[in-house]
This record gives sequence, structure tokens and C-alpha cells, in this order.
Amino acid sequence: VFGQGKVIKGEYIIGFSEHAPQAALTNLNSLNARPLNQKGSLLVVSPFNFSTTNKESLVEDYNPEKAKAVCKTIKKQLPGIAFCEPNAVLSAFNTPNDTYFPKQWGMKKIKAEKAWDIKTSSEVIVAIIDTGVDYNHPDLAKNMWHNPNEIPNNGVDDDGNGIIDDVYGANFFAGTGDPLDDNSHGSHVAGVIAGVSNNNRGIVGINWSGKIMALKFLNSFGAGSVAGAVSAIDYAIAKGAKVLNCSWGGPFPSKALQAAITRAEKAGVLIVAAAGNSGNDSDKNPLYPAAFKNSNIISVAATDEDDNLASFSNYGTQSVDIAAPGVNILSTIYRGYYYYFSGTSMATPHVAGAAALVWSKYPNESYSQIKKRILNTADKLPTLKGLISSEGRLNLYKALTQTPSVETVPPSNVESLNIQNMYTLTFNDAVKRNFYVEYEGSGKTDVKFLNKAGIEKFSCPLNFPDSDNSLKTAKIKIPKFAKRMKGVYEIALSSFKLKVAKPHRKRAARRAKKIRKKSLNNSSKICGKITLSLVNSF
Repeated sequence: VFGQGKVIKGEYIIGFSEHAPQAALTNLNSLNARPLNQKGSLLVVSPFNFSTTNKESLVEDYNPEKAKAVCKTIKKQLPGIAFCEPNAVLSAFNTPNDTYFPKQWGMKKIKAEKAWDIKTSSEVIVAIIDTGVDYNHPDLAKNMWHNPNEIPNNGVDDDGNGIIDDVYGANFFAGTGDPLDDNSHGSHVAGVIAGVSNNNRGIVGINWSGKIMALKFLNSFGAGSVAGAVSAIDYAIAKGAKVLNCSWGGPFPSKALQAAITRAEKAGVLIVAAAGNSGNDSDKNPLYPAAFKNSNIISVAATDEDDNLASFSNYGTQSVDIAAPGVNILSTIYRGYYYYFSGTSMATPHVAGAAALVWSKYPNESYSQIKKRILNTADKLPTLKGLISSEGRLNLYKALTQTPSVETVPPSNVESLNIQNMYTLTFNDAVKRNFYVEYEGSGKTDVKFLNKAGIEKFSCPLNFPDSDNSLKTAKIKIPKFAKRMKGVYEIALSSFKLKVAKPHRKRAARRAKKIRKKSLNNSSKICGKITLSLVNSF
């Protein structure tokens, strides 16, 4: 209804720096400010007075020039502002479809039946940040999270968080403690993640029993604001959710939203986000939060029953991580019913549910380790080659049972680095020119030697045996003829180049000893230790 590229009319999100002057806070009343966090460092302000009862007129097209001018005015009134941005509209990514396929084909595709022979239930709290959840649905009620510090229906804010009776979660669209779904989108997501099993009715979720935290910020039309999303994320962090399902997004790269995701990242929380339903290359036309570069995000595309990328699904080798079933997915909807929906919104809870189940099996692992298990064990498909980074579709059974290997494929350019593993090249013998490499995981690559003109003179294959993800050392043997070659060369681990000057034979030993005593960075030090940060190709 509201579409993409929309903002809440007259509302702007501002964030204060830590050193904002006290005088700035005294001007907030004139801007109709309301806090988004308890510290008051993140606010929504309404510098213009307007009143309307028409839902459509509450939003308008995003105008960069207008936003820039308004923020400039606000900053003059409130010194110490770190950022100012319009309160952007975010939309749910669902494409309802009434074509019926065999029930829950997606569970079979991700090998859920084999996985359930190993584990069926999870104690990991999954926050569904969406249109709410029908917590009375017979296939969801038993798996709802309950706020342990809130007494139901007593009209009192028992846990002191500013929300009354937030028993199952909270409603940040209406500003209440009741996250009851009035759209069905959030309830559909919830059923995929943790629909109750063995109750002789309905569907089964990836987690037969689990903990669903319902956080509503999208309205009955499936639209909401960045402010609502930020509040929901912060609530989920505060209440102990470990996995956040975000089946929504928009084109505006909100700093406030990314800051909330960064807070989740620091808290060890994994965010699973829908790539979007525009059928576009997200590397060129990103949608957020899925396209943010935070390490705790898994961006999910949708596939159909034949393992093809869904016609509506966004893709991108840099911005989309994995695919999952997302076409004609049967799940729960509000008022106790069931229906088939399609969208990356439906693919995302397959991955979020898998993350919760895998994390419950490996409770001492970090979000990055759980993410690695999910991405590295995906079924690689030719239909996804060149479309998403992992080139794979979720395999729940392998994620539960296999220790993921690490492919040592370096990036094509330094700018795209996403640090995952550290490889240390050590020149331990200046004369013999032997190298040692510290590594994790397993894989193959080449160490290439190039002259000043960039022409390869010789190369050495390098195999990383499986190391069980522990740090190991491998030796690179340089060909004998190379030891006699004079000049300056570049050492290239695939396309990652570092200049290294060949030392004078007589000075090599003492120079090497001198350099090893220094703290060395990624530079062209002779006979020193060089650390390369390389990308995992999942």
C-alpha cells in the first residue's frame, strides 16, 4: 500500500553524540520529540504540526533535498546531533498466491525430516519483528515466548520497561504491549519457524517446540517505520532474543536502523533478513536491512520447488547470502487459519528457524559460528551460481551435523574485504626463501610471484588440509630456481598482492632478526611477518 521510497510525513530521527550540550535538550519540546531509547540519545522529532485521519496522507515520497534542508534546520536548533534522517517506511516482503502445492514441500527440500531425527526443539528465543503474531492460534500458542517479569492483564508495567502487559512481546506501531497480528504476515513467518508439532492438526515448524517473541511494528497493511523497527530490535536485545527474523525492508539506508543492528551485533544477536521481492540485483539496488554489511546479518533469497531462484526474488553475489524455499509455502495465518504465501519473507523464517535449532544444538557457539554452519553447509546449486554468495540453498540436516569447511578463495580486490580468517606469511629463512602460513579450515590456492611489470614469474601451489577450524601451520616450498632469481617481486595469494623485496644475501639474517622485533602491519617489510585478511567464499 505504502510502497518503497516513502517516509512518515513530518517525522525525523535524530541521534545525539555523547558530548551533546545540555542546551540542546531544552529545545526538544518545540520539536515534539519522543525518545526511542531509555538514554534519550535517539529521538523521533516532528518539527511540523499537522493532523490527519487519512492513513495514506501520513506518508509521502522521500525527497532527499527536502530531508537535507529540514535536517539542517533541526541541527541549528539542536547542536550536538550525530545524524538526522527522515523516518522511512519499511514494507513486508510477501506475495500471496492461491496456487496449492503439496503441503510444506520446503521442509522436505531442506532435509528437515532427517534433521528431526537428531533434534526437534529449541530454547533459543526468536524475535519475529513483523505485523505481530496470532498468539491464540492453535499451532502457535504453545510456542509463544512469555515475558517472565510481566504479570498478564493486570494493567501494570511489572518489568519497568515502559510497556504495560508485554506478555508475548510488544506493539511498537500502536505503542502497547499487545502484538496480536492483524495482517497474517507475521503469523505465517511464525508458523515456519516454530509451528507446534504432534498436535494432530495444521502444519509443523522447523522447531517443534520453541520460543516465539512477537514484536509488531508493521500495521495491518504491512507497513511501518524505521522508528518502530529500531524500538523492536532494542526490545528483542534487552529481552534475550538470539535470532531476529526481519521479513521486511526498504531502500533507505537508515543510520538509525543500522545502529540498532550494530547494537544487536555487539550483543551477539543474529539477524536473518529477507533480500526482497523486486527481482533485482541487490548489489546494485540494495534493500535494507538485508544489504547492510554487518557481520551478524544473513540475507535470504527465495527458491521454488525445482530449486530455481524465484522469479520475484532479489539476488546479489555481494549482498545476498543464501536461498531457502519461498514459493507457495503453507503456514499459519491469523484467526486460526492456514494459507499459502510466497516471498523472500517466507524463505527467511526457514533460515531463522534453522539458526535457532542449530544454535540449540551448539549453545556455546557465537552468532558468527552459527552463521558459518548455515552458509557453509548449504546445498550448492547450479541454478544459484553467480546469483548469491554461497550459491546454495539451506540444508538443515547438514547444518546440524556437519562441521563446515572454509574455502580459501581470496577477493578480487582489497576494497571488498570482509575479514573472516587470518593467514600469516612468515619469511623464516631469507636465503632458502621458505614460507609458513597459519590457517584455519581447508582449501587450495596458489602463491604467485610477479615482477614489477606484474608478470608472473613462478607460482607455488598451497594446500590447506582440514584443520577442524583450529589454527595450523603449512609450509610453502619455493622452487630451487627461484632462489637464484634477483630483483623485487610481488607475492600474490591469488589476486591479493603484497610487495616483498628480495634481501641482499649477506645482510639477510641480521635484517630479518631486526624486523621481527618490530610490530609489523600489512606492508612490504623484508623477511617480516605479513598478515593477510581474506574472504571466505561460502
